[in-house]
Amino acid sequence: MILFLATYPTESSEKDGMVQRIASIDAQFADRERAYLTIYNRKKTKKIIERRGLLTLYSLSLVRDFFLILRLFFSASNIYIHSLYNVPTYVFFFLYLVKRPIILDVHGVVPEENEFMGYHHYFEHFKKIEERLFKMSNLKIVTITDAMTKYYKEKYPNAKFSSLKYSIFPAHLQESPPQPKPIEDETINFVYAGNLQKWQNAEMMLESIAKLARNSNYHFYILTGELEEMVSLVREKIGEINNVEVLSVSPTELKNYYEKCHYGFVLRDDIIVNRVACPTKLIEYMFYGITPIVLSENMGDFNSLGYEFVRVNELNNLKARKSTINIEIIKKMQVENRSVNFRSLL
Repeated sequence: MILFLATYPTESSEKDGMVQRIASIDAQFADRERAYLTIYNRKKTKKIIERRGLLTLYSLSLVRDFFLILRLFFSASNIYIHSLYNVPTYVFFFLYLVKRPIILDVHGVVPEENEFMGYHHYFEHFKKIEERLFKMSNLKIVTITDAMTKYYKEKYPNAKFSSLKYSIFPAHLQESPPQPKPIEDETINFVYAGNLQKWQNAEMMLESIAKLARNSNYHFYILTGELEEMVSLVREKIGEINNVEVLSVSPTELKNYYEKCHYGFVLRDDIIVNRVACPTKLIEYMFYGITPIVLSENMGDFNSLGYEFVRVNELNNLKARKSTINIEIIKKMQVENRSVNFRSLL
């Protein structure tokens, strides 16, 4: 049995990038007995055990269900941890006791993410968690980019771990990219798909749109899960303009907008959090031949792969076009992903 320290994906959480990755990894082990364990450090948590064939979901209290949790760890052949966020300090008691092989799916550089957000307490907390994990001799890691693998090898030069790279491809992007449709008019369509987190630089995106929105050939689609907040910010930064639409759509509906868009905003700062990342948004854009609009082009492996982009301060005199270069890069990444042997981790 493979024990996953993570919350199993649900329909209500499917838009979240981390949840999409958990679902993608789970599909790799669909023929194996596995359990997903969420531990709460409080007695009154409702105990949940749900069996679905080879899959069992557990939501347990550390104190009340201690011996059941212990039995799960001892029953596991491998322990798969989805992100440092799923490693509360008390989990080390079980990890040290059972000494099972540990697979850490990094997802992102969690200590550095919290430092960037100004959460200094959490930065110190996750830094210590990460350091303890990388001191363990039975550790393997799954990264999302070669840049991330290189970063961890440099960060922990004395650590003994093997690694495997598996990029993030949402469930709705498993097929080959569609052939771009012929450009039928001169309207240049822009898209922003995301929310208002600090790292998204949403205000900068809206300020850029405000400078361009009077151009009658430009049309902007802002797709967000924070509809009310985004509408309010758009009114503040841009005002009421017919060629700026703010919408909330499901992941399966995104394709209708991506297929007609030519450029997409991905305004990430040039910091380590982004230099090792593989933004789901960027994958989605490039899958549909969209040219990313960037603040920094240094995101993950994309620059070394030769992707097409435009800088946020170079948005005048654009043409309505799809990027075949970006589509071909996505095809290459898909082939690499399909060749990943997850059995080598076990």
